[in-house]
Amino acid sequence: MDNMYSRKLTAIVHLNTARIVNRRLQADTLEALITSDPSKLQAAKKDVETDIKDYETSWNAYKEVAKLAPEAAEKFPGLDQQWDSYKPLTTEVVALAAAGKQDEAKALYREKNDAELAGMKQKSDEVQKIATDNAEKLHVQNIEDMTAALESMLLKMAAALVIMIGVAWMVTKAVTGPLYQMMAICAKLKQGDFRK
Repeated sequence: MDNMYSRKLTAIVHLNTARIVNRRLQADTLEALITSDPSKLQAAKKDVETDIKDYETSWNAYKEVAKLAPEAAEKFPGLDQQWDSYKPLTTEVVALAAAGKQDEAKALYREKNDAELAGMKQKSDEVQKIATDNAEKLHVQNIEDMTAALESMLLKMAAALVIMIGVAWMVTKAVTGPLYQMMAICAKLKQGDFRK
């Protein structure tokens, strides 16, 4: 059970990391389009390359962990295909910008990248919904498990309390019984009754 929880939570972390890196990729691509400073362009180009590697690492890690969830696994090919057309387009836009062809890069971005980006977002949102639904199921399962554990613990505590009260009553009787007998004998002795 713990392995299942761990796997689902790890999958959510990897998926969210991939989505965040994809947003960072978008921001770095736009930065390359709006700047004309060659050093900033080269930095943006390196950032985009890093973002692509980070996205692929996170996405592949998510796929590895989430492959046992059939509803998620069936979405992998669609998002992979979308990524395979989005990635080279983004790389080309940034390469054009870095080569000083800002107008051509902006035109390509507006013409094709927006549609590819929308496709990536749609496919990513579908996978995110599955992950969110799984997280909700995991949350409900955790609450049910916690409730069952609490009920079990309370039942065991009640049983232990009843047993402790019974043992305390028996010990009290075992100690006080002979004391009462001793007190009765002492009272008879006090009255002068020395028989038995």
